[in-house]
Amino acid sequence: MVTPSSMMGRSSRRGGPFKPGFGLSGFKGDRVEILKYPHNEHRVVWATRRCYPGCVSIPTEGTLSMKKLSILGCFTAISIVLALPVFLSAQETRREIAPQATTEDARPNSDQIPDVYAIHGQVQRVVLLRFKYKADLLPGLQKMINQEKIRNAVILSGVGSVRSYQLHDVANGDFPTKDVVLKNPNGPANIVGMSGVVINGKVHAHIALANADKAFGGDLEANTTVLTFAAVTLGVLDDAVDLNHVDDRNYR
Repeated sequence: MVTPSSMMGRSSRRGGPFKPGFGLSGFKGDRVEILKYPHNEHRVVWATRRCYPGCVSIPTEGTLSMKKLSILGCFTAISIVLALPVFLSAQETRREIAPQATTEDARPNSDQIPDVYAIHGQVQRVVLLRFKYKADLLPGLQKMINQEKIRNAVILSGVGSVRSYQLHDVANGDFPTKDVVLKNPNGPANIVGMSGVVINGKVHAHIALANADKAFGGDLEANTTVLTFAAVTLGVLDDAVDLNHVDDRNYR
């Protein structure tokens, strides 16, 4: 089997045996060896051995000028340096929030509270909120709820896109609950859905996002900013509707 190391002692078409220089790791299954001609310091020979299933090695070889190799190396290094900040800034970070245990966490469910109950009410009006580029969704929602004097409401829909996001998801299956915060300051995605409630003037919103790689979502947090636009539709309920226990985890 011919390998770059076994080429030592063989004569090239340009004369002289090969001497090993240095190796570069390529794609998985590849090995690239850079071998210098002893009689010509301005040229190198490269040999690639690709290992396929069954351990069959197929060597190839050719020549490349040192000048071209140096230029290629410089361009590669510059490309990596330029791309690194963008790559790092586009990374999603995950931060775990340690649960705060309380005496309520160990309390069993009460038989006096039904597993599910209905809350009846009428939609008094529909309010559509439109957000522009760079607007922060959650603070904007809360601002308009205060401005429109909305006490109780349901979030009917949300559409648009974001340029950054921050949200949190539950990360365990019991009390005390543990949250994981997902944050990406440079994470463009489509808004494929929004839902939630407004209880006594305070918004509790969930958002679903999707990009070319995945769909994901969670509790909406500040620092989720708009890209093209966002439109969130609220169904405003009668002020007399009691939503106090809807998102109360201890009401069980």
